[in-house]
Amino acid sequence: MVRRVPGGSMRRLFAWGRWLLGLLLISQAALAQFPFFEEFPEDFFGGPLMDYDAFTVYDPVAGKGRLDVYYSCVYDVLQFVRVEGDTYRSRYEASALLRKEKGGHVEVKSHVRTVTVGSYPETNSRSLRVSGCLSFWPEPGKYTLELRLTDLESNKSLVRTKTVTIWDFSSPGVHLSDVLFADSTACSNDSSGTPFFPALGSRFTKPESGFVAIVQVVPVSDTGTVALSWSVATREGRTLHEEMLPIEGYRSRPGGTRAGQAIHEGKLSISGYRRICLPLHEVARRAGQYELRVRAELGKYKAETQRVFSVAWGEAFVDTSNLDVILDAMRYIAKSEDVERMKQASPSLQRLLFEDFWKQRDPTPDTPENELRDEFFRRLDFANRHFSVPDLDIEGWRTDRGRIYIIYGHPTHVEKEPAQMQQASYEVWYYSHLRKRFTFVDNSGNGLYELKRVD
Repeated sequence: MVRRVPGGSMRRLFAWGRWLLGLLLISQAALAQFPFFEEFPEDFFGGPLMDYDAFTVYDPVAGKGRLDVYYSCVYDVLQFVRVEGDTYRSRYEASALLRKEKGGHVEVKSHVRTVTVGSYPETNSRSLRVSGCLSFWPEPGKYTLELRLTDLESNKSLVRTKTVTIWDFSSPGVHLSDVLFADSTACSNDSSGTPFFPALGSRFTKPESGFVAIVQVVPVSDTGTVALSWSVATREGRTLHEEMLPIEGYRSRPGGTRAGQAIHEGKLSISGYRRICLPLHEVARRAGQYELRVRAELGKYKAETQRVFSVAWGEAFVDTSNLDVILDAMRYIAKSEDVERMKQASPSLQRLLFEDFWKQRDPTPDTPENELRDEFFRRLDFANRHFSVPDLDIEGWRTDRGRIYIIYGHPTHVEKEPAQMQQASYEVWYYSHLRKRFTFVDNSGNGLYELKRVD
């Protein structure tokens, strides 16, 4: 299937590209298609066929740990059959096999679902998805999980595997569940907890979504109180936020301030577990990768859990407080010595060198705008929104597709192999005016398209 880039004269585009290449001399192919930035449809480029994840949580009814296995798969991988008029139907089976690493005990859960749509285009959609959850109540320990999604019309399957740990919530002390990410509408700090479908992956793209982290605190003791804290740090290890939690069910009092953040001493009575909602959107306001850590203490007992997440949304890179990431990405289009000089400079000098770098390359120095810099930022943002791989915690600009997109801009057109089970997806990007063609292959099915060929 071939989908062409909408609008724009390629002759005009090529002329601008040649003019800028001669003007900038940043690299041989620097920002070759500036300044004609055009948005693609959200599903123009291929992403993961199936998102999945597994979380160990505390089940208050069973009084033990529960493993919830979530999946979400695009309609495009299912085979739909026309049943009547414009109605199409597909059937699939989702099954999860859990095998204990020591002892070999095997347990299987499965369900069969039917999907019905009212038009043919929906059968090829990469924005519409099927989703579901399979749950286990195994004994504590390490397990190998195999998740299989089988299309019952074609009998082809998508298979994913990972190692999971089932925590022992019955031992004395204090325990934490795995961290789940979700929209803020999923927040509920009461013990019963409102059911919700978590975000699969760990990347957030919309600032208005109010994304949060949810974790359970499970104290097991006759006496004592629980002190709970959480922190968020950047990829480079710089702490952005740290606090003790003054939430419902806690007795809290102000305990001073640190780096402009209110610090509280939180105490939770041992009356039962709590599901805690952490407002990440209030802390991680800029594009980048972060690490969340949650800690709990009960007397001599301690528990800790952590999870990495990333943030990428429109124009986030324009905020030059994120210079470390920007400079790393500039290696694609700038001379290595220029980038290294900025990387080694003090923070104040680094900002001056950065601003001077783009000022010298401003194609319209008599105007407030710097079109070349703005185009670079837009390409960074586009790469993060379209090419990130949440399952592997890889930001879009660090991928092969992100690198080629930042250097060359929009392809003239993209040829995509329709998604099929048991067959690797691929994309071929054509740059007709540059006489270049790039072939990317997603061998794993998780959305990491690797550059395999350049013609």
